[in-house]
Amino acid sequence: MTKLGLPARIEAKPEYPEKVEALLRDAVQLAQQQEHTVTWFAFRQDATTFGSSTPSPTSRGVRGTSRERSPPR
Repeated sequence: MTKLGLPARIEAKPEYPEKVEALLRDAVQLAQQQEHTVTWFAFRQDATTFGSSTPSPTSRGVRGTSRERSPPR
């Protein structure tokens, strides 16, 4: 049973929605490789708004997913 999740909203600049869509399509493979990822959803809300959600049965899965997908500081 999944109790936690990591939602993300992505707003693309008007010239980049196709690139964002391609990035999310390619991210499916990364999500499938995550040990604690139960499911991974990506969606397009409108012309420039996208989102994804990573439900996980444990907080470890959510933290691991967010840490591995975050840009370097």
